[in-house]
Amino acid sequence: MDRSGKTLETLETQGDEPVLSPDGKSIAFVQQRGPNWEVWVRDLVRGTEMRLTSSGGTKHGPLWSPAGDSIIFERTDLNGGRAVYRKMTGGQGQEELVYNGPFNGAWQWTSDNRLLFSKRGPDGQMDVSVLPLKGPPGQLKPETVVPEPGAQGQISSDGHWIAYASDSTRKTEIYVRPMSSGPGVWRISTAGGEHPLWRGDGKELFYIAGDGKMTSVSIRATSGAKPVLEAGAPTPLFDTRLRQGFYLEYAVTPDGKKFLLNRMVAESSTPQLVVTQNWHAGLKK
Repeated sequence: MDRSGKTLETLETQGDEPVLSPDGKSIAFVQQRGPNWEVWVRDLVRGTEMRLTSSGGTKHGPLWSPAGDSIIFERTDLNGGRAVYRKMTGGQGQEELVYNGPFNGAWQWTSDNRLLFSKRGPDGQMDVSVLPLKGPPGQLKPETVVPEPGAQGQISSDGHWIAYASDSTRKTEIYVRPMSSGPGVWRISTAGGEHPLWRGDGKELFYIAGDGKMTSVSIRATSGAKPVLEAGAPTPLFDTRLRQGFYLEYAVTPDGKKFLLNRMVAESSTPQLVVTQNWHAGLKK
């Protein structure tokens, strides 16, 4: 879709959690064809699809590497164990274990090879942490970068700012704070918000408002010893009708002009009520 909400193209595929490749030519998503949810890749130019994973367990939250040559994802095994794995996008090689520590959802694979994800702290609250993807999986140590309860973190392209969703005020809103130790936290949304995404140049932030609309906020920021951020008024762009889920269900091109959305189809967007009469008689049979 474009910024006005006009549909430019409809992909004839089913799945969840779509994420756009760095070159904009492919998407990764999860789909269930059989007993397990697996990661699939669709070539947007040729219109072909390929299943990337097949190791069993449930896969969620695929993320492209900055170079686009591999995809990271979460795998939940039958015993409930959760870990992060990586697979080359060409399909070669096995699924490689990346991290098996505390983990509750990955949000971003940064250009400097760090993984931004959420985990539960000792108090049971979710926080946003960053993990340098270097070293053996069992020795990787995450660093908490958002001390208050939060999730859905996204670091700006210059690495100076992090946007995230937090319910610290009993309502989920979007905030931005410096990645450095500098002071300051700025509330971006005004009427609820989830799943922030930066424009490629860091001068605009998108999120899903409480009413389900794709919303844009202009950003002017200066980093340094005293970081300063100026946020414009939230501007609704269009009604998303997104599939609701824990992970991202939309993506935006680096220029902020096009959106890829996993939308509810018209037939299933309105719940239906089915009434069964005389069901006591059915029990006797």
